[in-house]
Amino acid sequence: MSTTIPPQAFIFDMDGLLLDSERLAFAIGRETCLALDLPWSEEAALGMIGLNAASCAAWLRQCFGNDYPVEAQRAEFGRRYEAHVTEHGVPLKPGVLELLDRLDALAIPRAVATSTASNRARLKLDRTGLAHRFDHIVGGDQVERGKPAPDIFLAAAKALAIAPEACLALEDSNAGGRAALAAGMSLRVIPDLLAPAPELAAAGAKICTSLFDVLAELE
Repeated sequence: MSTTIPPQAFIFDMDGLLLDSERLAFAIGRETCLALDLPWSEEAALGMIGLNAASCAAWLRQCFGNDYPVEAQRAEFGRRYEAHVTEHGVPLKPGVLELLDRLDALAIPRAVATSTASNRARLKLDRTGLAHRFDHIVGGDQVERGKPAPDIFLAAAKALAIAPEACLALEDSNAGGRAALAAGMSLRVIPDLLAPAPELAAAGAKICTSLFDVLAELE
């Protein structure tokens, strides 16, 4: 699926796309599980990329059993993660500021559609100085179904008052990519920790090496 460049609006994922935060979550997730004497695996951690809280909980129980103490793990992870973000911030991915500057120059509206809960998303975007650069921020707790369902991308398009098919979605995760395509949006995938699923390119998504590739399309 392709769209005219520039599109009428951009819809950005956040973690792993705007922010180099997936590695941080990976490390703090492992640290949390060790502190609570809970099982942890790389496969389980990677499987949560792009998912909202409810889907992560279901995935952890699938990996480790129905008695896995999801709420305790989530609370301790959240405490450690937010403390780190508050003290140290989160690095930006390459090309973020340059792309946003170009969108400003072109007066193209934009929104964030992230599986992260809205309060934590706002914390991170505020801490990195990006919050004011988006017209809307839609968190995973604001829609009924998380990625790969299209709900969050449809909500972001609705907030911008722009038809989904006129929006370009930027994603790093396979769950997010599937959600954007299901919403009828054009898609650019900038992989982070996960290789892009072949089905995304087969459906018309363009696979990029960084946000600078997206910027080049606007030049």
